[in-house]
Amino acid sequence: MYGVVMEVSEKTRTEILKRERLKKKMRLLKEKCIGCALCTSLYPDLFEIGKDGHANIKEGVIPDEEKLKEVIRSCPVQAIKLIEEKKNKF
Repeated sequence: MYGVVMEVSEKTRTEILKRERLKKKMRLLKEKCIGCALCTSLYPDLFEIGKDGHANIKEGVIPDEEKLKEVIRSCPVQAIKLIEEKKNKF
């Protein structure tokens, strides 16, 4: 039996690899956020400041793990966390 060969663009391939690599969930602790906007200046594709003056995570963005780790280290109040995903046991 033969497999299906599918050609994808380099950008698509990179996005697929990012999804596979990032096996953690990102969490933004709004109660800790002081609205300093450091995360938005370091990673504007992923973070924005909401109407409430606190950081929000933009929808539909697959984060680059290295860039995200830089933002996490830079947050003055540690309001951004990476949490290991729990695997389902069947």
